[in-house]
Amino acid sequence: MKKLLEKLNQLNLQVVQLAGQGNFKQAIIIAQEAVNLGSSQQLTEHSEYCDSLNNLAELYRIQGCYLEANPLYLQALTIRKNLLGSEHPDVAQSLNNLAVLYHSQGNYSQAEKYFLESLELWKSIFGAEHFQIATNLNNLAEIYREQGKYLKAISNRPVFLPKVDAPPTSSKYDE
Repeated sequence: MKKLLEKLNQLNLQVVQLAGQGNFKQAIIIAQEAVNLGSSQQLTEHSEYCDSLNNLAELYRIQGCYLEANPLYLQALTIRKNLLGSEHPDVAQSLNNLAVLYHSQGNYSQAEKYFLESLELWKSIFGAEHFQIATNLNNLAEIYREQGKYLKAISNRPVFLPKVDAPPTSSKYDE
């Protein structure tokens, strides 16, 4: 079992390396191999398998293959909740990944739901001043902006940054 998990981890690292080099085609092939290895060897209840699912889903999302990515992200989320409990950073990351997928599809209501869920989880785990909070708030603001919900977008600035009022200036646009 240990050797299989090490092999799965090696494949996952190779996927990340290939994707980082922009070689998505080869990364997808290796990611599929990792998922197949994990499922065929009963490794589906291990975090390395979740990483394989997440890697493949992320590659599909980047390539615009949203229908292929969605069930993989959902499966990784379910397994992570079962393995780690629902109050774990990996679960928050899985929720965020789903939100990014839905945002990529223009499904703003689902994206908002998962961004908010991951935001609350990040806050409960790390507190309001963790960098991931700012990232989630920025993501929320972006989906609100894309929908023309500008006031809602502005209100989602990171809570730990002070609100800064711009000094009065004169410009040709003020006239």
